[in-house]
Amino acid sequence: MSFASLDAGRNGTGMVLSRGELSLSLPAASLPSGVPAEVIVGVRPEHARLWSESDRLVGSIAGRVEYVEMLGRETLIGIVTAGDQRFAALAEADTAAKPGENVRFGVEPGRLHVFDVTTEQALGIV
Repeated sequence: MSFASLDAGRNGTGMVLSRGELSLSLPAASLPSGVPAEVIVGVRPEHARLWSESDRLVGSIAGRVEYVEMLGRETLIGIVTAGDQRFAALAEADTAAKPGENVRFGVEPGRLHVFDVTTEQALGIV
């Protein structure tokens, strides 16, 4: 699981998680009302994918490819985002992504884990 420390804020009925240029707008329905100002988010590589509008992903998040690891039927891509946050995403085996390239990726809805930055207790999944 990739982990990143992000600032949390309310946006109407939703929530915005951000750090520098990285910003995610999320529904807040599954999170308690007392979410702290800073949280840790976690996402498994199989729930993060290179951006496609048709996939209905949460995002998009811009980043730079740090590494590409061919795993046979799929490829693991390490991505560094604004604020030096690091994520891993899965892609098709024939992906054209190369280290140093700029890419966009997103997270499947309901697959972003949110934790309290101080206690590390789970706050919910969005």
